[in-house]
Formats: sequence, structure tokens, C-alpha cells
Amino acid sequence: MSNIQDLEQEVMRCWEVSQDLDLLAEEYKHDDDLCNKVLGIKNVYEMRFSKAYNTYEKLVKEHYTWKLREVNFDDDA
Repeated sequence: MSNIQDLEQEVMRCWEVSQDLDLLAEEYKHDDDLCNKVLGIKNVYEMRFSKAYNTYEKLVKEHYTWKLREVNFDDDA
């Protein structure tokens, strides 16, 4: 069964794509045009990953806020 920590690890693994793109840019550093295109793609992916991680953080906050409310509700009953 997956949990919220599993989701975090999956989101974090997305950044490995950025490392792969750095490796590719290094391989083609002699070709400025291709290298710049690869680094541009890297920047777009990093923006996308950051947006996904920010959404994940908001989800975690909401999740634990609701969990805390459930616990407090159960304590009041």
C-alpha cells in the first residue's frame, strides 16, 4: 500500500531527469546550440517539478490538518 511518503519519494525522483539533462548538456558542450536547448528543457522540467512539489506540500499540510481534526473530534466524542 502506498502512502504519502511514497508519493514524496516519487516526486523527488523526478529531479533525476535534471541530472540526466546536465549529463547530456556536458556531453554536447561543444555544440552551443544543442547544449542551450538541453539546458532550456532542463529549466522547464525543474519549473514543472517545483510546481508538483509545491502541490505535494500543500496536500501534505491539508492531509495532516484533517488527520489532526479527526483525532481531536474523536477525543471530544
